[in-house]
Amino acid sequence: MKNSDRDFLARKTKEHQVSLPESLSADNISRLVENADAAEARPAVKAVKPGRRGARFIVSAAAMIAISVALAIGINSIPRPTVVKNENPISQTVAPVTRPGDREVEPDYGELAKLLKKNFETREKKSRRYFFKGATEDYAVAEAVEGVNSAAAPTPDAGYGASPTRALASADSVNSADASELNTRTEGVDETEIFRTDGKYIYLLSGSYRYYYGGYYYGAYYYDGGNEEKPACFRVIDPNGGDMKVVCELPIERESLDDGTVRERYFTGFYLYKGMAILTGSLVTYTPVDANYDEEGEYWDVYPNDVKNSTVIRVLDLSDPEKVSVAKEFFYDGDLLDTRLTSDKLIAVTRFNVDRSGFVYNDFKTFVPCAGEDSEPLAPSQIAVGDEEGTGYSVVSVISTNDFSASTLAVLGDYDEIYCTGGNIYCYGWSYGDSFDDDFMNVAKVDVASAAPVLTATGKYKNVWLLDSFSLDEYDGYLRMAITVSSYDISGNWGGSKNQIIVLDGDLNVIGRSASFGDGEQIKSVRFEGATAYAVTFYNTDPLFSFDLSDPTNPVITGELKLPGYSAYLHPAGDGLMIGVGQDGTDSGLNGGAKISLFNVSDPADPVEIDRITISNGWFSGDYKDFITKGENGYIVKYTKWNEGYGYSNSGGEMYIRVVGGKLELVSDCALDDGITVNKALFIGDGLYIYADACIPQGEDPDYIESYDQYTALFSFDLNTGDEIAMLKF
Repeated sequence: MKNSDRDFLARKTKEHQVSLPESLSADNISRLVENADAAEARPAVKAVKPGRRGARFIVSAAAMIAISVALAIGINSIPRPTVVKNENPISQTVAPVTRPGDREVEPDYGELAKLLKKNFETREKKSRRYFFKGATEDYAVAEAVEGVNSAAAPTPDAGYGASPTRALASADSVNSADASELNTRTEGVDETEIFRTDGKYIYLLSGSYRYYYGGYYYGAYYYDGGNEEKPACFRVIDPNGGDMKVVCELPIERESLDDGTVRERYFTGFYLYKGMAILTGSLVTYTPVDANYDEEGEYWDVYPNDVKNSTVIRVLDLSDPEKVSVAKEFFYDGDLLDTRLTSDKLIAVTRFNVDRSGFVYNDFKTFVPCAGEDSEPLAPSQIAVGDEEGTGYSVVSVISTNDFSASTLAVLGDYDEIYCTGGNIYCYGWSYGDSFDDDFMNVAKVDVASAAPVLTATGKYKNVWLLDSFSLDEYDGYLRMAITVSSYDISGNWGGSKNQIIVLDGDLNVIGRSASFGDGEQIKSVRFEGATAYAVTFYNTDPLFSFDLSDPTNPVITGELKLPGYSAYLHPAGDGLMIGVGQDGTDSGLNGGAKISLFNVSDPADPVEIDRITISNGWFSGDYKDFITKGENGYIVKYTKWNEGYGYSNSGGEMYIRVVGGKLELVSDCALDDGITVNKALFIGDGLYIYADACIPQGEDPDYIESYDQYTALFSFDLNTGDEIAMLKF
């Protein structure tokens, strides 16, 4: 064999970034080929004509075999997916899972780099764009990070102490036994909210308000750098029998570091737990810049430098309501997807996308997420492959609410939503290919019952779509899903849709499916109740379907009810009753109104609407967190109305209804003035408290608005009469 052929083989192995065993080295393969050429007893080799082309052909073939073997060895923990065939047009691919004990040696960052490199190359070919750099650089296998601290230690932050603004008054007079509890997706699994009560105090997380000054210069909009800001704030409020008083305000202000960078926290909600408020949100770190005018592009450049988005979790000590203080804080790379709180743990899921333009094959810091108080890179043992084609991670962190130690697992794959049962987190999302036929829903099941999260199953489903987290439900070890399956022809034209209930086993294999229902219509709401399910679809009318899921392998449609409009949220009301909150309509479509329906579903084969409440020119909120249960048969429902006339402003309020004798009884309508709309509401005893936004037109001329009076405020009402008691303006 010529030296040039050896060089050719070496170059091939280097190009594919493989590490070959000694027996498959370039020299050994070359020696085998030369021996074969010399052996007359090997006619298959002798039949190859001598010369450079023949040698090159053999060497190339040998190189490809060597590379294939090496790749199979090198990515042993990341095997190729296998396809499970199904009877209907839903295909499922079971992706590999890294579990403790699967391998004697934990994977290193090198295998992960190879997989990401391959995925970026595949996407580059599909999109014909160059997404990454460093693809041809030699990769020196990074050593595993020793001593990665995934347990975030408590970190007091004296700089964010709070000062009381008013003395505590009448807090002990509040009946704490009768107060709002957040309506959550899963019983026993809490979710974040910005407005909550423990029955004694009201807690409010308000956002920041900014006013930017700008104008037009050379026809392009610019921002001059000036702003007026009212910072976000965490408040503790004494309801005081309706005459509300603020007892503490804790501003959430911009933080400037010694190196000139700025950190801003944007909290989106919080939990109340054992004398603590646990705030969750995003942290934006950046270097401020002055506004610069780009002469060539004729625009003002005001974007800050070195912007980094991450997730922040802050714990507040509420032991003294007049002196709320920051107790602990945690940071995680990536954007916050969502969090859940169980009896003894906080579960946080973030989304970390590898920067395609910044991906460097031999620098693990460019593709490994960080977590913990000190934002340390995750070790290889803390990374699992959920979807082999993924270029980002869902990072699942389980944080003890006893000592706030944490354990983290990053799951590679395209997941953007979560559903939590308390024992399992289902991360799900969609990946899109060259054609509609290559679109998939990806699901990863992560066990969070113990201290350390573990990936236990994955699934990949073709052209499957879900409405929201109510479309998934775990029951008796099975996962049920209300899905929409879309079909497309070879040109990508939509061929209609079918809706189904499917049942998956613990390994996310499809084991049962219902007949299709509501073909060509959209699923608007879903509710699973034990072995029964309900789904609403809509096109012009509102069919309510009921299902018997007692046999997981054979889900059966048991009944159907067609009504005008649709229900966007379904809520069990006991004694075989179901409440539906949504839009009103006629047989030909929506009519611009809203309705609350009461269904009798005691006979699954014959669901019946037995009562309804409607309003014109408005809508009821379909957000389940806006639906408040009071006692055994009372419900508080948020609504908004569109007011025609001066200012064309919206208004809102809360309706308090009871289910009595199979009828909907309107107890009170706690209505706000024109221009004021509800953000959130809660009750304590017979008092209703509404956190609202005001945008009230100002001016004497009914045809001309001079300005708007804008503010946020807290309103109190008597629930029994609907009378307003007081307003607390912020």
